[in-house]
Amino acid sequence: MTLVNLFMIEAPFQFVSATQAARSTVLGSNILLIRLTGRERNDAQVLSLLNKSGYQWKRILFIDTTNFLKLAYQLLMLKATLLFENKNVNVLAFGDFYSYFSRFFYKLFSYNELWFLDDGIASLNLYRSKGKGLEVKPEHLQSKKVRSYFRKANNFKSKTIILKTFLNINSMKPFVVDNIDLMDAFLAEKLPDQSKDNKVVYFLGAKLVEAGFLNRIEYWSICERVAQKFSNKKVIYLPHRQESECSVNEISEHFDFDVLRPSLPVEFYLCQLKSIPGEVISICSAALCTIPEVFPEIHVSVINFERSSMNEIDKAGFDLCYQYLAILDKVTLIP
Repeated sequence: MTLVNLFMIEAPFQFVSATQAARSTVLGSNILLIRLTGRERNDAQVLSLLNKSGYQWKRILFIDTTNFLKLAYQLLMLKATLLFENKNVNVLAFGDFYSYFSRFFYKLFSYNELWFLDDGIASLNLYRSKGKGLEVKPEHLQSKKVRSYFRKANNFKSKTIILKTFLNINSMKPFVVDNIDLMDAFLAEKLPDQSKDNKVVYFLGAKLVEAGFLNRIEYWSICERVAQKFSNKKVIYLPHRQESECSVNEISEHFDFDVLRPSLPVEFYLCQLKSIPGEVISICSAALCTIPEVFPEIHVSVINFERSSMNEIDKAGFDLCYQYLAILDKVTLIP
């Protein structure tokens, strides 16, 4: 029997993580399964990335999760195809192990190794700070979602869950950390001899209103702070993929921000520019971790904000984000 590795993703950062993880030493050919979410900018960025590096995948399948019967049919057909081709699954890798799609999928296959991939800043929800790094939260070892993965892993060759991550993580059973270098993916695209325009600021938006973390007035107060801080510079607002069009238009008109919607994640977009911004600022974004590595000449800042009205779980997630950025010591915290 020959071996294959199945990678399941549904967001741009997950795609980058899968691409880099698939390049690590692992037996078998790589099959990529992409769930298109129906969110226009999310899916457009995934497809743009696919056009750039889709060559490394032996097979690419698009999975429809809008209809349960269609989903079940597609996955059963994949399983039947692998059986017909006399292939076993070596690695099963997920971009979002919380999603219903992933939890439904993993139950259909036997495998040798189970991988959890990075999902941008959302990956921090799995961890807590410890010293100058992070560790898996003990409560996750007891959660039904994680226990179900580990219970099945116990029945196969690997009795661990491998975290393929660029973050600095301390492992804890059943998790084992295997660091991957996401920077290679970005640096390979970076133009030589880029100039820097210190009069231009990129403000990376966040879906805080859409996710229910803040109301519109609270988010606008953060935008006001950015407008005041950079009143003598050109501020370009890059909305999050899930920010509403109406909200973005209102922000642009009220604060006189230019709006930029790149077809690629911001790191790849910056790599293509002959003139890069002198400053990047955001509230909470994985780009705050990656941009200082790829573009050390750009000054990167994160905006702290009032979180007392949040529930404890959401507040803890943002607290951890700022703690980790402080550990990196490459980002300026604006109190």
